[in-house]
Amino acid sequence: MKKIIFLTFLLSSLFTTAQSNSRYTITHLNINTNDADFSPIYFRDQIVFASSRATVQPVKRVWIQNNLPFFDLYQAYKDQDGQLTKVKAFEKPACFTPNKLNRKWNDGPASFNRSCDYMAFTQNQMEIDGVKRLRIVTSELVNDRWSEPKGLYFDNVSFNAGHPALSPDGNTMYFASDMPGGLGGVDIYKSTRRTDGTWSTPVNAGPSVNSPNNDMFPFVHEDNLLFFASDRPGGKGGMDIYVGFITGGISLVERLESPINTEADDFGFILSDDQKSGYFSSNREGGKGNDDIYYFVNNKKFTSSGRVSGIVTDQFGAPLSETKIDLVNANGIVTGTTITASDGSYSFDIDPKGTYTLKAARTSYMPRTESVKGAGDGVEVTKNISLEKEASMSLFGKLTEKTSGEPIKNAKVTLIDNLSGKQEIFTTDENGTFLKALSDKKLRDRVSYQIKMEAQGYLSNSITYNKLLDRDGQYDVHAEAELKLKLISAGISKLEDFIDVKPIFFDIGKSDIRPDAAKELDKIVQVMNDNPTIEVELGAHTDSRGDAAKNLTLSQERATSSANYIKARITNPDRIFGKGYGETQLKNRCSDGVQCSEQEHSANRRTEFKIVKN
Repeated sequence: MKKIIFLTFLLSSLFTTAQSNSRYTITHLNINTNDADFSPIYFRDQIVFASSRATVQPVKRVWIQNNLPFFDLYQAYKDQDGQLTKVKAFEKPACFTPNKLNRKWNDGPASFNRSCDYMAFTQNQMEIDGVKRLRIVTSELVNDRWSEPKGLYFDNVSFNAGHPALSPDGNTMYFASDMPGGLGGVDIYKSTRRTDGTWSTPVNAGPSVNSPNNDMFPFVHEDNLLFFASDRPGGKGGMDIYVGFITGGISLVERLESPINTEADDFGFILSDDQKSGYFSSNREGGKGNDDIYYFVNNKKFTSSGRVSGIVTDQFGAPLSETKIDLVNANGIVTGTTITASDGSYSFDIDPKGTYTLKAARTSYMPRTESVKGAGDGVEVTKNISLEKEASMSLFGKLTEKTSGEPIKNAKVTLIDNLSGKQEIFTTDENGTFLKALSDKKLRDRVSYQIKMEAQGYLSNSITYNKLLDRDGQYDVHAEAELKLKLISAGISKLEDFIDVKPIFFDIGKSDIRPDAAKELDKIVQVMNDNPTIEVELGAHTDSRGDAAKNLTLSQERATSSANYIKARITNPDRIFGKGYGETQLKNRCSDGVQCSEQEHSANRRTEFKIVKN
């Protein structure tokens, strides 16, 4: 028949003797009835379980959906063979305020902390539109009496929450719910107990545990094991019991072998502290009817068959505690999270054949990712991780006027990363300075920036700054590169006053641009591109030797040739024009007929760049 989620598993069955394999030996319990007996849990030296048996109650309370009595909690003692005896309703010294437990609706399954003074169990919520949904309530043992049950704050009549499983310390609870946003019909969730006794917002246990189908009946073992039941694809049939290893997240989820799992519904699994025995529920053939409780002996401990461990250190080998490490499987799912101990150590249980990624992160350190692969059954892989401290590095620049050395405030400084193309703009302060944090860089990185400087009334300029980041701290760019601009004023009109331009030479009697001349003209190209509004006259001059008319013609040809070279490389090429002056503007006494040295004559052979409009 169709399973009623959270409540019971109902198939008729017959009684058989114990079953075993090399690992498990299971025994049917004598206390089972024709009704549903399921979900055992440890309580002191006893077992508490849920049951729909009606013989202990004076009135048979029937839940109309399945024509069986409602569930109540019962307790029984264990004998040396695992059988349960002296079954009675859950009562003193574990009795609730009258009418608060074993009411005429469902109570159970339940879970206790190790000290057995705090419990959580499933109850019906109020009936809405004819449907009684389930909720989780908690109670504390005070003066040998259980306090009145309290519901969790996330109780909601629109969904079910049940099957609580407390960790041994009582501060973590796994439970099943069909709340919206899950991965399947019913998912397992996790909540933690706050210092004020309230419980945190539930977090889905994730795809390592939850499937597109139903996952429920969790149990937490002190060896960081989470057992649960699921009807996911790939099982033996019905509900099967699975185990996962809790390492921050939950990893290595695997189905238990036969005879624990059968083609019927198997669920409600618990395991003793020493892992040598336990109990579970099943509606398999051979029972007394409906759900029965079985005892089993376990001959092999539940341990992960693979492991990775290591030490996290800084670049100098000092251990780093409080480092967060995520274990990510091949599907990109975080299956475990841990924090390194005081000695920097960490460890995870892993699939012995699996491939993983370790992601290490710590404040003030560069994050690091390492790959690791299982090395086989029982093999522990060592993977040490070294983190490099984040360097606090920055570029500091001071922009000044080229002649006076005065700081230039409110200047626009554009930094273009030549390696990535990323561009950032800064404005200089009252002291002409700007600061760029190198938060995306680390020691031994090499940086390359084009730095463009612009200010009202100044001739713009660009430089290239290359640097190996070989130390922590501040790098003063102006100490290694010229962060200077020239003030444009009525008394200054030559580009040579702003930039270093060497003499431009031509072959005798020719106007072709030689490679050495092109190198100097490229400096003019950059200045004009950096200052797209200026207009320039390129003037070519000769010395007085030779025919004056020919000198004038040759100088015009050279001026035109030089101007055309620049025009082809700048925006708005009409901003420059060439003019030949021949020998009409000599800089010294070396006119016609005057004996002068070659050095004196060379001073007159020049190319000048006048700013005619700013």
